Amino acid sequence: MFKKILLALDGSELSEGIIPFVEGLAKAGRAQVTVLYVSNSEENATVAKARFKGVTPNAYLNGVAGNLKDAGIAADTAELSGKPADEIVNLAKKKKYDLIAMSTHGRSGVGRLVYGSTTDKVIHATGLPMLLNKPQAKKSAQGALRVAVVPLDGSELGESVLPTVEEFASRLAMSVALIRVVSTATMAFAGVDPQAYDPRINEYMMESATEYLKEKAEALRARGVKVTTKAVRGDAANNVIDYAADMAGSMVVMSTHGRSGLGRFVLGSVADRILRASPRPVLLLRP
Repeated sequence: MFKKILLALDGSELSEGIIPFVEGLAKAGRAQVTVLYVSNSEENATVAKARFKGVTPNAYLNGVAGNLKDAGIAADTAELSGKPADEIVNLAKKKKYDLIAMSTHGRSGVGRLVYGSTTDKVIHATGLPMLLNKPQAKKSAQGALRVAVVPLDGSELGESVLPTVEEFASRLAMSVALIRVVSTATMAFAGVDPQAYDPRINEYMMESATEYLKEKAEALRARGVKVTTKAVRGDAANNVIDYAADMAGSMVVMSTHGRSGLGRFVLGSVADRILRASPRPVLLLRP
């Protein structure tokens, strides 16, 4: 589990949407949480002051840390100045944090399907796990984390999250929902004459995905984890998003890339799309 969590906030209510999820992980791992604010010299001072509702950033940070302490979590604060993404990444590396937590966009409050530039830069510049949450314009009740939704694509990279998920299930009393999304034959063999492959290939692919999930689920159940599975055909990102959205208290846990094996500075297309649109928190783990 995570022992040192860096919680990056900007003073807005939107950025604070990540806090309940950080509390859950911190309690499970008995982690130390550092509440960080990075002042950006490019931002208008009047706008920044209004966001903090008249209090100083230091007072704001101490208030958040105080609430965490009241919840039984060890917490301290850090206030830096500079380019937010650079400062977050550098501090996380220097102080050896093992998780960075932040909302996908804080200041803007725009309901677009694009995460904020600061979050985007941090994701692509750090090798650390990240807990991300897409905040809503209005605060809503945040229930406890109860289900870890794990997209699998059949690769060892995709499966690399399972040991962490198993530990979450144990310490947070979470169940696990495994999902594998299967492409249709026309998607998998785009540009190939349909007469060139077995017309039953769609059926075979679904059977293979179902058996694969059954195998992974049985291994987890043997260690006391409550598991459900779902194999579905269609678009990977959309199916994962919908699957998680239908489960109260869910969190998507996934590797930053599956089959591609690309370096840490490039997110897989499925992971990237889920980050942009998921209404549930997303835990990104590096394979």
